[in-house]
Amino acid sequence: MTVHNPDALARHIAQPIALLNDHLVAAPPRQAAQILSQILEPEDGILGQLTALMVTGSRCAGLRRPPGIPASARVVARRRR
Repeated sequence: MTVHNPDALARHIAQPIALLNDHLVAAPPRQAAQILSQILEPEDGILGQLTALMVTGSRCAGLRRPPGIPASARVVARRRR
């Protein structure tokens, strides 16, 4: 499936993660361990891919930050709104 809308893509990705969580809750211990090992796999697992996404997001936010404003100041200002 090709999704061109980033918001729709995020929702599309979140749905199978929720389904995976449901499977994990119901799984016997051995199967739960297998599921978790796939999730936590640093290169191709969900956690590795989410880490890469967060790094990319952080870089993009840093590039778009106005000069002279530290990233931490933007986070504090955003929380006060």
